[in-house]
Amino acid sequence: MKAAVFYGVGDLRVEDRAEPVAGPGEVVLRVSACGICGTDRHIMHGEFHTVPPVVIGHEFAGTVEEVGEGVTDLAPGDRVAIDPNMPCGTCRPCRRGQIHLCENLRALGVDVDGGFAERCAVPRAQCYRLPNGVPLEDGAMTEPLACCVRGIDRAGVRPGDTVAVIGGGAIGQLLAQLARISGAARLVLSDPVAARREMALSSGVDAVVDPTREDPLAPGGALEGGADVVIEA
Repeated sequence: MKAAVFYGVGDLRVEDRAEPVAGPGEVVLRVSACGICGTDRHIMHGEFHTVPPVVIGHEFAGTVEEVGEGVTDLAPGDRVAIDPNMPCGTCRPCRRGQIHLCENLRALGVDVDGGFAERCAVPRAQCYRLPNGVPLEDGAMTEPLACCVRGIDRAGVRPGDTVAVIGGGAIGQLLAQLARISGAARLVLSDPVAARREMALSSGVDAVVDPTREDPLAPGGALEGGADVVIEA
C-alpha cells in the first residue's frame, strides 16, 4: 500500500509499505479521508515530538476491512471515525479517570502509524461508528470538532452572548459554528486572510475583522462595546 512516512525534519516520503494486519483488539481500516492538522505542520518542522519513521495523520475516518481477535462489536463494512489519543489505562492519572494526563500517552499519527496511508491498524477502543448518512469525509473532522466542543464548553458561551473568535482557520470556523449553536446572538471573527473572512461570512458569522487594518473596539467597530466571550483559535 502507499503511505506518507515522516523520516525527520522536512522529510516526508510517499512509499510502498506492507499491508497492516489486525492484531488482538484491533481493526484494519481502509482510510477514506485524513485531515492535515497544524500538529502535522509542527511535526514536519521538528516542533512536536514524534518517533520517526512513522506514518503521520491523526484526523481520519474509514471503513473496517478486518477485525482482530476479541473484536466482536465491529465488522467489515462498518464506517468509523478515529480518536487518535491512546492512553495506557494503567498509570495513576489514567486510573483516576484523567486520561488526558496519561504518563505514557501515545497517539496515532504521532508515535504510531496513522492515517496518511491507504490502510491503518487501529485499536478497537479508538473507533467510533459513524451514523448512517454522515460522509466519511465529514467523519474525518470528528477529532478537531471534538476539541472545539470541549473548548466551547470551557468558554461557557450562553444564549445572547456576543462572541469574538480570533483566528479563522479550521478550528476557528468550527468554534464559530459551535458558538452559534450554543446560543450566541452575535459572532465576530478576526483573521488577516481574506478567504477565511469570506468563509466565515458565508457560514453565518455576523461580522469579520482584518486585524491588520482595523480596530474592532473603536467607535463603530465590529466589537464596539466589547464581547462576552473571546476565543483564541
